[in-house]
Amino acid sequence: MLPLFLGVTAYPQTYSVGLPSDVLSLANTVIRLETLSSCNATILDKRACTLCNDPAISTLTDLTGRTIGDMQFFSAYRTTADQIVVGFRGSANFQNWVTNLDAFGQGDLTIGSTKAKVHDGWYSSTLKILDQLGQDITSLYQKHPGATFMFVGHSAGAAYTSFSALLGLQPNGFLQKLNVPASNVTIFTSAGPRMGDQNFVKIFQSTGFKTVYRIAKSADVVTLMPPEFLNYKHYDKEIFINSYQNADQTPVFCDQQPSSTQKGSCSKRIAWAELLAQPGKIADQHLNYLGIKIQC
Repeated sequence: MLPLFLGVTAYPQTYSVGLPSDVLSLANTVIRLETLSSCNATILDKRACTLCNDPAISTLTDLTGRTIGDMQFFSAYRTTADQIVVGFRGSANFQNWVTNLDAFGQGDLTIGSTKAKVHDGWYSSTLKILDQLGQDITSLYQKHPGATFMFVGHSAGAAYTSFSALLGLQPNGFLQKLNVPASNVTIFTSAGPRMGDQNFVKIFQSTGFKTVYRIAKSADVVTLMPPEFLNYKHYDKEIFINSYQNADQTPVFCDQQPSSTQKGSCSKRIAWAELLAQPGKIADQHLNYLGIKIQC
C-alpha cells in the first residue's frame, strides 16, 4: 500500500545523462554546507561543527546562525566563489517529519498572473522568517557587493530555501531591493519533498534562476512526499543517486521529457522491497548523501 499511497509508478522509463565534474564537485560542497543548518548559532560562532575544518566550510566568513521558532538557518560568504550562501535545516527529527507531514493543507501563492497551490506549512513558516533573513542578507551584501547567491537545504529545508529565494526576488523582496537578478541566484538542494502543484513548478522554473539542482536518492522516500495524487510536483533539474543495497552510485542527471509530467523522474525508482525489508534503513537513506551525514 505504501507505494500506492505515495503515488509511485514502479520502475518507469528514465532518461539519465552523466554528471559533469564541476556539478559533481559543487554537489559535494553543497552537502557539506547543508550540515551547517543543523548547528545552532553558538556552535557556528565557535566553529565547533563536525565538518568545520573541511575546506568547503573553513573558507566561509561572516557565518551567522538563526533559530526562529522551529526554523533554523544560516548565512555566510564563500570566499572561494564570491558568493553568499543561505541554508535551511530540515526537520530535526525524521520521525516527526513523516508524522507531521500535512499534505492536505494547501495555501495559495500568486506570482504575476499565475496562481499556484503550495504546501501551506512550509510556505507559511518561510513567511515568518523573511524579515530576519532579509536583514542578514542585506548586511552581507553590503559587505560583499556584487556577490552571487546560492540557496541550499536538505529535506524540508529544501522547501524553505526554495520558497525564500523565490519570494526574495518578487517586488519588495529582499533580493529585489538589492537589485540582485535571478540570474545571479543558484538553488541546490538534497532530499527535498514536492512543494506545490504544476503552476508552482511553472512559476519556479520561469523565474530565471542561474541554476536549479535537486539531489534525490533511489532509497529516499521523502522525495516522494507529498504524493502526486494530491497534485504535488517536483521542479527540475534532478540529480539522481542510485542507492540500492545501501551503496550510493555515481550521480547522474535525470532529464524529464517536456511533456512527461514526471514519468521520467528517476527518483520514482524506489527500492521498496529493500526498504521495507530493512525499515531501520529508511532514516539512514534520507540523512546520508554522497557519503556525508546531515548533522552538526
